Amino acid sequence: MDAERKLNTREAARFLRVSEASIRRWSDSGLLPSGRVGRRRERRFAEADLIAFVEHVPSRNSLGSTVNIGGTALSIPVHLATLFSSDAGGLRLTIPFFAEGIRLGQPCFLVADGSLAERYVEALGQVEGVDLEAAMESDLFSLVVFSGGRVGDAIAQWEGNFATSIARRPTIIRIVGEMVAERTMFASEEEMLRYEEAFEVMSKRYPLAVMCQYDVRRFDGPALLRWSDSGLLRAARIGRRRERRFHESDLLAFGELPPSKRAPIGTVNVGGMAIPVPVHLAPLYSTDEGRLRLTVPFLAEGIRLGQPGFLVANGPVLATYLDALGAQAGVDLERAQKEGSFTLVALQGDGSAAIAQFERMFGEALATRQTLIRLVGEMACVRTMFGSEDEMLRFEEAFEVMFRRYQIAAICQYDVRMFDGPSLLRMLKAHPDLFGLRSGTFFN
Repeated sequence: MDAERKLNTREAARFLRVSEASIRRWSDSGLLPSGRVGRRRERRFAEADLIAFVEHVPSRNSLGSTVNIGGTALSIPVHLATLFSSDAGGLRLTIPFFAEGIRLGQPCFLVADGSLAERYVEALGQVEGVDLEAAMESDLFSLVVFSGGRVGDAIAQWEGNFATSIARRPTIIRIVGEMVAERTMFASEEEMLRYEEAFEVMSKRYPLAVMCQYDVRRFDGPALLRWSDSGLLRAARIGRRRERRFHESDLLAFGELPPSKRAPIGTVNVGGMAIPVPVHLAPLYSTDEGRLRLTVPFLAEGIRLGQPGFLVANGPVLATYLDALGAQAGVDLERAQKEGSFTLVALQGDGSAAIAQFERMFGEALATRQTLIRLVGEMACVRTMFGSEDEMLRFEEAFEVMFRRYQIAAICQYDVRMFDGPSLLRMLKAHPDLFGLRSGTFFN
């Protein structure tokens, strides 16, 4: 598209993947710059202004720049995705979140229906200082149901709700969406996930605190991975074909670190980030290509630097690794294996025996010199080395305690095609290092 071309309202709506009504509202309010042309004074929009609109996050305002979720003060606007695996866990964050909003007079919206909505109403009705009946009568607390099953209709419905709320009183708006319920409101799970992506674009324009709740008992691994994918390489999506646009600074940050900028002592380069060690990460992937995107450069760099590397894998997955590593420039895999700087690991026995096995290997690796140790574990393979998946997850939890005594960078890889939601949630809890980082790097 010609950079100088001006888009009409319909083209701008397609460009941003929103409704024409949204474009007109944003233009009328001054949020989206536009010009007027012709006798009918029709709107025209510059592509650069549309891109800037997508990327712009409004400045914090005096209404209150943070919201408390789970004891953490988070800046507004914020759009979170929370996981839970029990009925009680589903209410642990959301009930206090809503209760605080009602007490402060902030509009609250719950997307749920049936027994799930009843569970919320019952729990909120028991919170001290919350008059739920009065809140519902005054539209301070509202139940939301989407009709029609289309992304555009749902987004337009939200914008109408937000405009009404802010017209009454400019303030923070709180939303909880129970995604199990939302899934039934759309034609398919794919349509619901497209709605989530469109909502992420639209939500930045308002003072929102949004929690999209996923019951891991009801979603499979690939679906959970898709919402988690916040983007290794940041990009704006534009146009009818949803083409990406990138900032040069992000491209530079994304690229592999050149030799002159290697990670300093005490850190390791994973996915272009210098991460302090020890570190215990759990990347997720849903394709065979995604499996190797982080781990092959990670292991190859260690081999080049003479750092001990360990790979826990077997069968076809192991063969894939060996082929990929053997093709890396500057990597003599056969020599590395002979010299003991690259070791294939097969775990034996239960979790305690595996921990003892690793401690012995780490001690031997560090006997000659103090250096960084690199470890990659393909957890679908590791699972076959234990008696059960539960035993494997207990091993993960024990490893999280043990490994911090060493200078280790450990990557435990999970193929989401091979694990269910509850297992992935338990896995995430065993890898707290993941949450202090740009987590989109680890969703492949």
